[in-house]
Amino acid sequence: VYSSPVFGQEFTPPKPTQKWIEIRTANFRFFSNAGRSATRQVAVDLEELRAVLAELTDYDLQSPLPTYIFVFKSDRSFLPYKTLYEGRPATVSGYFIAGDQANYIAINADARDASAIVYHEYVHNVANQNMWNLPVWFSEGLAQFYESFEVVGDTVHIGYPLPRHLVMLKGAVPIPLDQLFAVDRHSELYNESDRKGMFYSQSWALVHFLLLGNEERRQHLGNYLGLVRTGVQGDEAFNTAFSGDYESLTRELRGYLRTLRFPSIETKASFDLDREFVVRNMPFAEVLYRLGDLLANQQPERPERRAYFESAIEVDPDYGEPISAMAIEAERRANWTAARTLHERAARTSPGNAMVLFRWGDFMSHRGGPFETAVEALTRSTLLDPSFAPAWAALARVYADAGDTSKVAVEAARKAHSLRPSDTRATRDLVRLYLRRDQRAEAVRLIEEALHSDRRGQADGWALVI
Repeated sequence: VYSSPVFGQEFTPPKPTQKWIEIRTANFRFFSNAGRSATRQVAVDLEELRAVLAELTDYDLQSPLPTYIFVFKSDRSFLPYKTLYEGRPATVSGYFIAGDQANYIAINADARDASAIVYHEYVHNVANQNMWNLPVWFSEGLAQFYESFEVVGDTVHIGYPLPRHLVMLKGAVPIPLDQLFAVDRHSELYNESDRKGMFYSQSWALVHFLLLGNEERRQHLGNYLGLVRTGVQGDEAFNTAFSGDYESLTRELRGYLRTLRFPSIETKASFDLDREFVVRNMPFAEVLYRLGDLLANQQPERPERRAYFESAIEVDPDYGEPISAMAIEAERRANWTAARTLHERAARTSPGNAMVLFRWGDFMSHRGGPFETAVEALTRSTLLDPSFAPAWAALARVYADAGDTSKVAVEAARKAHSLRPSDTRATRDLVRLYLRRDQRAEAVRLIEEALHSDRRGQADGWALVI
């Protein structure tokens, strides 16, 4: 039993008798106490959405980070792990976190349609990977646009109207568009339970109208998001893209809602989904670590995460990942001696764990450890998980900082850049290596590609819709 600063009282973490499972699909890892059948259905549905997006869009869906999806069986089970607003659990059925070393989705499987919630959060994940500086109203509206995703036979349906929003909007006083466009993730309209319903409903309606209701307005939306991506904000972006006419757009949106005739996307898709998922029961120590890791990636900080890591180590003293997590905690306190001891212990107990080795090698590279030790740990990490971009980026940085311009150094930098082209540090490291090797043509080409990619994103990288 731990004293929680969140609830102001004691709460009990999962009991050893509570059954948790992991389901591994081709692209995701699910951790769940909602049962095998419910979790498998969410997994199948999410893989279907990803397969359709891969077939019908040109978005990059190959994440350079693992995606962990937590499926809680009820709101009561989910409550201790919800994100916080003003010190209290937010009134949410799910959320997405873009972490430095993994992406996280957490949902309540008992809230309305669990698959709709995971669709919503996954679209946030894809948008985060492919777009930048999205306004909150568009980000949330787009995620809701995909909530009604459905595959019937070989027909895909996207953008069906959501009845709860139509009920909310019927006869309600709308949020003025200048206020809607100004909402950020700290705004009361976005966080307070008695106000956020209208924000979500109106955001969904506006995105639906702009994407499917009017071709000219769709072009205006693309111009607006391109401006926002470049740093133009607020009224300036709206005035430039929409000719500064909130009143006309409001009037058009009201007319769209009154018709009750909402277009949707219907198209054929032919994808072959691998349904042979790996299912296993999770040891109790791993359950504690995974839940602590979920808390560790939230903002504001969740100090109770440490209790989960410590308990996981008590249950299994040779489990490297919570030991490694405690090393990170020591780093946060600038206790470098303790951090090194814990990292070494984690690497010793879990020599085949890519995450543990990455954290150990990354620590050594930052704290002036032996070059050979850092390179060895990071190289082993990349061999164990060749798709894990942070390990490649850290390895390339070690080589670049040491002035190593060998072929293996360049290959590490190329791999880091290819896995995560948006990582400006990885791009700089590769440019730096090219220049040191007097490969100026390659350096110029890389810079031009980065600029072209940014311009292309400003022009047409905005709409996650077929």
